[in-house]
Amino acid sequence: MYKISRHITVADWISLTAALLGFAALLLIVLGYAALAALAMVIAAIADYLDGRIARRLGGSHDWGKQVDSLCDVVAFAVAPAFLAWSIIASGAASYSLGLAVTLGFMFPAMVIVAGILRLARYNISTIRGLYVGMPITMNGIIFPVVWLATFGLSIEISAVIMAATCVASSVLMVSNFIIRKR
Repeated sequence: MYKISRHITVADWISLTAALLGFAALLLIVLGYAALAALAMVIAAIADYLDGRIARRLGGSHDWGKQVDSLCDVVAFAVAPAFLAWSIIASGAASYSLGLAVTLGFMFPAMVIVAGILRLARYNISTIRGLYVGMPITMNGIIFPVVWLATFGLSIEISAVIMAATCVASSVLMVSNFIIRKR
């Protein structure tokens, strides 16, 4: 029998906290508190940074921790940012038609989720050490809240276009092949 309690570490608990912050962001968006949702995503990004540092300091990462971290990253840095994007894009498109709101509100955020999952799958099987290939998914925990904040006060239609462009840019960058050195 595989006992979870034998494998979970402090770093894993921090990863799980990031996932819960991502889930909290989803709930906050539904309740109309996008500013708090954006803050939850930024705190999740900080937690993700810390979990890696702690894992390395306490004896290095292991396959279990890599899987836990990636699964948590999907919630915090793919689904939560996509949901924030959805809230803006669907609202902007809804002023034109419900069909447009549903189509665009699904299409652009879905790109972020799919690209995020593909990026993490590539990372999990990569044998390259000391480098990231493509934009780390954690960056979405900063980029989407910053874009949300930067578009605050603009018309919802303009905000929707900017957020849709952010979805495309983030998705392309996550699955691209450029190299970033780990620090």
